[in-house]
Amino acid sequence: MDRTLSRFGRLDAAALLPPRGIGVGSIRGTLMRAPIEHIQAIGTYFEATCYVLRAVIPAMQKRGGQIVVFTSDSGARPEAGWSLYGAARAGQNFLIRAVALEHAADGICLNAVGSKNAITIGFPGRPPGHVTDDAVVLGEWAKPLLAETPLGRLGTMEELAAFACVLLDGSNRFQTAQYFSFSGGWSEL
Repeated sequence: MDRTLSRFGRLDAAALLPPRGIGVGSIRGTLMRAPIEHIQAIGTYFEATCYVLRAVIPAMQKRGGQIVVFTSDSGARPEAGWSLYGAARAGQNFLIRAVALEHAADGICLNAVGSKNAITIGFPGRPPGHVTDDAVVLGEWAKPLLAETPLGRLGTMEELAAFACVLLDGSNRFQTAQYFSFSGGWSEL
């Protein structure tokens, strides 16, 4: 944050994706069968979100700003076999909404956008770089995802970015403390 502020003088908007490599993305299965490492990893993920927000919010307290934290729809709707991952994401979504209320008087609009069945980093078949619908190579791995998505297709990073831009471009300074689903209808099943 110090380098950003010294270079640009202020921070108007931030899109945050908690750091990769902290182990939560690979947590699948039930609570009773989860190894201790998986249980410990959900705390690490939640902690990383706290640190990222603590770094960004002070830079916006005097002038306001907009923050979007990318989470997962797995925290919006319980699903068997995803208890630990879903709990980590639900906690993250709750934290973001509560912190948003704590800083609303500062003019900071903080929201969460959770995706499900969108081709993001780490998805099988995801080509490097810019992803559009026609660049994704679907295979057997995609059939269950397509079947559970009412739109019948997977979302793309291009679409997710377009959706999030409205929450970051300064044109909408009234939405705060919200969780937005980007799931092709999955969250409504």
